[in-house]
Amino acid sequence: MRLNNKLGPLKILNQHLVIYPTPLNLNYMYNWGSLAGIVLGSQIVTGILLAMHYVGHVDHAFQSVQHLMTDVPSGMILRYAHANGASLFFTVVYMHIFRGIYYSSGNQPREMVWITGVVILLLMIITAFIGYVLPWGQLTAQNAFETLNSYLLLLLPSYENLDFGLLTQFQSYLSLGQSESSYLLNFNLFIVKQAHSVATASLSQTDFYKILIFLL
Repeated sequence: MRLNNKLGPLKILNQHLVIYPTPLNLNYMYNWGSLAGIVLGSQIVTGILLAMHYVGHVDHAFQSVQHLMTDVPSGMILRYAHANGASLFFTVVYMHIFRGIYYSSGNQPREMVWITGVVILLLMIITAFIGYVLPWGQLTAQNAFETLNSYLLLLLPSYENLDFGLLTQFQSYLSLGQSESSYLLNFNLFIVKQAHSVATASLSQTDFYKILIFLL
């Protein structure tokens, strides 16, 4: 018996990345989902590295970002990789959504795939806004006050203003949002595989690695 059928991790990789049954009618448009996962992983890694240098206080948040940009080796590259990666992530996600609409990927038996995808999108929009506010520059602080105050005043009539301890809470919410997005992404992939096995049972199929080489 071959080694990749004996060892646990290699067996899983073999089943899901090598010999996984894949329809022959896939094209380049089906790359957007996996690209979104790759960019999300990059955002999580760069976000963790940025969090190591961030101070969650309104009096020191902007200075900590400036320190990262000027004093930390490759700090400017790290920050702009994360900032531009956020824009790239949403570009890839929107292309993934348009592909799903064009190919009717939310129809039966894939309704839950679409629903979980929408939940992930909404969660990432909220997470992106929180990450946008964290540097607490003049523009981000003003937008945070205008946006959050309007909602909080609507929900809580006795509410007066933002608490300056909110940045620490935002940093916690950001970490929570990234972890929840990862969990939902794995759940989304699980549902995709379940729906895939039903929807493509009657189609001509081949091993996944052969399609992967073609798509790359």
